[in-house]
Amino acid sequence: MPENNLKYKLVGSAILIIILALAIKLQISNQDYRVETEKLENITKLTITPKPGKFFVSNWWASSLPMQGQINENNLVVLTEPGIIYLINHESPMGVSFRENKCTGLLSHFQTFDPPLSPFCQNCRGESEYPEYNVCVAEHKTDPDFFLDIWHIYLGNDPKESNA
Repeated sequence: MPENNLKYKLVGSAILIIILALAIKLQISNQDYRVETEKLENITKLTITPKPGKFFVSNWWASSLPMQGQINENNLVVLTEPGIIYLINHESPMGVSFRENKCTGLLSHFQTFDPPLSPFCQNCRGESEYPEYNVCVAEHKTDPDFFLDIWHIYLGNDPKESNA
């Protein structure tokens, strides 16, 4: 058991060092944005504020418009407005890293997300009595306020879960 605790500490320390190295690299290579880092359990929250007229592109890939029941296309994470990137140390409930939109909160009815997804738009229910994410996306993806500047980047399994 003590050997497992040491393994968890080493993995956690390695992840933290990588995240800090990436944050330092970003700050050195581009002065067009500010990054604030907050470490939560199994999650690192990056709050990124680009300067006006500039944009931030990370080295991470995610689906900008995740869909259920199909293979999602991954793109570089791009922020043109202040936004949040969650680096999450477990696998995605959807099987993909993704950008939140005003419909993603509907996914919380059937899956658990940590950190929780933003609440969904009250007008984003399908025609049935149950929430339907893909229907919501089809009906609202052209809305000017559809995309949120919140990204969930999944780094893999939680060490506590994989060695349980």
